[in-house]
Amino acid sequence: MKADKLYLVGFMAAGKTTVARALARRLDWQAVDIDELIEQREHLTVAEIFAKRGEAYFRALEREILIDQTAWYPLENWLAAFSAIAESLGPRALFQIGQTAPSFVVLPPTLNDIHSGVAGVNVGYHMNHRKDGVPMFDPATGHMLTGIGDYGYAPVPGERRIISRCDTPYPCDFDRGIVLGFATKFEKGARIEHDDSAPCRKNGHPSCTYLISW
Repeated sequence: MKADKLYLVGFMAAGKTTVARALARRLDWQAVDIDELIEQREHLTVAEIFAKRGEAYFRALEREILIDQTAWYPLENWLAAFSAIAESLGPRALFQIGQTAPSFVVLPPTLNDIHSGVAGVNVGYHMNHRKDGVPMFDPATGHMLTGIGDYGYAPVPGERRIISRCDTPYPCDFDRGIVLGFATKFEKGARIEHDDSAPCRKNGHPSCTYLISW
């Protein structure tokens, strides 16, 4: 299936519009600002929507416009988007975008603590990718297709630490943000460090290793 759109999500003032326009130029696409679409639809500015109707109303509008539950996008398009983000805004932007992933992807229903959360990153990753048009993880059967790498989960016995080795095609900083996003979903004080003693994709290796603690 050929993608006809990509969505960039992130914190306020993170540079989404700047990156979207740069990416649109590279792909010869049109860049559209979701805030502008909302303002046109509601005939109010974003600030006025927040003031008159509240944040919950605005977020519902965002989800309605932003999330297309039937759309699937080739991995190559995402990698092109991340490359443009890294060039325009640097690695920290990739890290911040990764942190927002748990809010915008389909997740397994069994996640209830930091261990199941970090372990569930790999399941969620495969649920949200397709191979030959088929989701790469089937919750009904537990069957997982291979070919796009994995997010590892290795708890350290007797310690509040988890080691995650990731060999996905995504950038190191984006994956670091994703893993932390899942961890902080269940432990607000969770921290993540890149294991600098292990190989890193920034140096041409196939994987990175992260240390999660709380």
